[in-house]
Amino acid sequence: MDKFLSAIYDLDAPHIVEANRRGEITSEQRMHIANVVSFFQEFRSRGPWLLMLFLIPFGCIFLSALMLSQDVPGKIVLAFAIVVFLSGLALFIFKLARFLTWRKTVKRELEDATIHHAMGELVFGKEAFEVKVSDQRLRLPYESRGDLVPGVHYTVYYLPESRIVLSAEPLEPIREENVSESLTKILADVNQFSLEGLPDNRRGRLHRSQMRQFIPNIIVSLLLVVVPVGIIAYQVLFQDLTLDLGNLDAGMLVMGVVFLALVLVGLYRLISLLSDMMGGWVESVEGIGTKEVEVKEDAEGDTSTYYYYVVGDMRFQVKKPAYRAFEEHREYRVFYTPSSKQMVNIEVL
Repeated sequence: MDKFLSAIYDLDAPHIVEANRRGEITSEQRMHIANVVSFFQEFRSRGPWLLMLFLIPFGCIFLSALMLSQDVPGKIVLAFAIVVFLSGLALFIFKLARFLTWRKTVKRELEDATIHHAMGELVFGKEAFEVKVSDQRLRLPYESRGDLVPGVHYTVYYLPESRIVLSAEPLEPIREENVSESLTKILADVNQFSLEGLPDNRRGRLHRSQMRQFIPNIIVSLLLVVVPVGIIAYQVLFQDLTLDLGNLDAGMLVMGVVFLALVLVGLYRLISLLSDMMGGWVESVEGIGTKEVEVKEDAEGDTSTYYYYVVGDMRFQVKKPAYRAFEEHREYRVFYTPSSKQMVNIEVL
């Protein structure tokens, strides 16, 4: 229901803007906003997370029982579990009370047709697009920006206390170059890229400010090498583990194969990253951009979600906020390193 409503709620529809300009809220808007603040909608989006507040204490009780020695009084374990449970319950009550207060405020503003307007622009927050008005950040219904684009100033009509955007109309002609420049800046911010590196990237070179982007992957690669080697060294030096393959049981052989695979992967990643850093070259790909989501399930049934930009014949993994900031069906140029294929910059063409 929410996806359907978000698709048909046109924030810049002329008849909606005209009604809001007169100080009226249309029945269509009331229906959409009422669905946004419905308790079912909130529970469905936050329910799994809130459920964890109750599961975590029980997990802590179980882990405490396993980890604490038998001579520790049972009252300590019980007290620890009670503190964790009450903390989770207090957080749940706080968030529920805040939501109910906000919900009541929205309904009152809808009944009173309380509308404010101000000049604002589309920006990207921590997780989704928002509208910035003066020093306030306004919430878009369903976190959907519709046809609103960054780089354009709008007259924004909104509910002042709940800070929900009702509609918006552009104050100036939409210039594609301004939109592209603003989207490039947004993508740079959310991906933690350096816009000052773009001139060098266009010449096929890394900028010195982009070197720090390699550090997290280098650390991970080093850990893939150091940790398995360290474990094996400890077992050989202090636990009298023999390296004679004929005397190792099946379990130790399997573990050795796994450790060897981790070390090889770590070395390959490390060599690729260092090669890219020392070489200082970047390659680029251009094309219409699309987004992909990939859900993988492990042997235990747990799932992991991965997000990607797809440009030309290349696919680059990104974090969820970066995925949400990406606008499909625009033309992009992506700069990446030749060996490790790590994305270092992106611009909207």
